[in-house]
Amino acid sequence: LRNPRQARRSRARARRPAPRRAASGAPPAAAPKGGGKVAKRRPIGSLSLKEQLFLAAGGNQRQQLALVCSPTGAVACAVINSPRMNENTALSIANMPTANGEALRELVGQRRYSFQYPIARTLAFNPKTPPGSVIELLPRLKDNDLKSLSRSTGVADTVRSTAARMLAQREEKRKL
Repeated sequence: LRNPRQARRSRARARRPAPRRAASGAPPAAAPKGGGKVAKRRPIGSLSLKEQLFLAAGGNQRQQLALVCSPTGAVACAVINSPRMNENTALSIANMPTANGEALRELVGQRRYSFQYPIARTLAFNPKTPPGSVIELLPRLKDNDLKSLSRSTGVADTVRSTAARMLAQREEKRKL
């Protein structure tokens, strides 16, 4: 004997009509839904640039995180400038080692994200963030983060040396 849930499922399957086949015996062609809108199940890499930009502006968080890794800088920047992006998405992007450098530079330039300490700290420690952008963030970091950044081998040498110099200046200032 089946349980009642399985019995309901099998009855529902039996009531569904079989899809009609063409005269050639081939399965029916899928009609585009929504009058030309982007299909939800298509791989993001197979979309055109226009469709990727459309998806970057209005897609969900999972789609935005996938598009940020796009080699096209315009798509990655469109994700950052999207009105649907929030702080959690920004923190996830800042933490991604595969994110586009243009997107990370754009994220540093966005005041609403770069002035939040967790995002600024994560951007500073991301090896893909351009060194010039990281140097802009260094004055906002705490001493212990500057210390660990000056010892980190995952960041650029200029960032490491600038962090060490800034930490030494802060310690000198405290002595006075």
